Order: sequence, then structure tokens, then C-alpha cells
Amino acid sequence: MQSAGLNYDELRALGDPVAIGIKIVEAAFEAKADSTLADAEERDIVAEVVAWILEYPADRLPSPEDIVRKSIETTIVETALTEISSSLHDKGASFSERRSVEQQIRDVAAEYASQADLSATGATELEMATAIETGIRDIGMIFGVDQ
Repeated sequence: MQSAGLNYDELRALGDPVAIGIKIVEAAFEAKADSTLADAEERDIVAEVVAWILEYPADRLPSPEDIVRKSIETTIVETALTEISSSLHDKGASFSERRSVEQQIRDVAAEYASQADLSATGATELEMATAIETGIRDIGMIFGVDQ
């Protein structure tokens, strides 16, 4: 995060978890210069992370690390679902099969995000990009989609 101009102390000083979330998600997208995500998809991811932050009780807001991990998770989910949905459609998957695969993707992405190696002093752009790219690649392999 320091190479993106962010650090945990400065993020905490913002005091506003929405501002923290937006800064972290922006850093994640800047780190992924070869991203295949369209601008609209990026805005959707930012909106989902900010909505997640807003759902927290005011007396128990997520930490910057929690927001980084949620940003990683959400980016993996949105990208993987985009890539896998056409494969499911081509295979003629039923509604319940599609919902089941979606939930499995969400569960696996959450696990990848929770296990991502992040620096104790703040996640770096490289750490975030690596976690996202690894998660997308592995989920694609698990669900039989070529990357």
C-alpha cells in the first residue's frame, strides 16, 4: 500500500470507512494494469465494497485490512463470474446449478482473500494483484474455464 501512496495509519486517520474503502479499491485497480475489467465492472466492485462497509454497525467498522481482503474477494468474484457464466450458459446449466456455482465461487474467493499474504504494515499493490490474479486463475481452473 505504501507504493500506492497509502498506509494503514493514514487510512485510519481518514476516519470515514467509505473513504478508506474507496482508496483501497482504487489502489487494487491501479495495481492491475493488465486488467480485463471494464470501467463499469470496476465501479460495480467499488459500489459492492462500499455497500459492505456501510452494512457494518457504526461502533464496529471494518479495519483497513478487512477492506483490502473484501476488495480482493469482490474483484475475484466479479471477474470469475463474468468468465464462468458464459461457460455455464454454453453447458445449459439450470438456474439452481448456476446459483450453486455462484455460491461456490463466492466461498472460494472469500477463502482466497482470507488467506492472501499481506504485509502487517499494509498490503502492497503487488500483494493485492497477486492475490486477485491467483484467485481468478485458480477458480477458472477449478470450474474448467481457460484463462
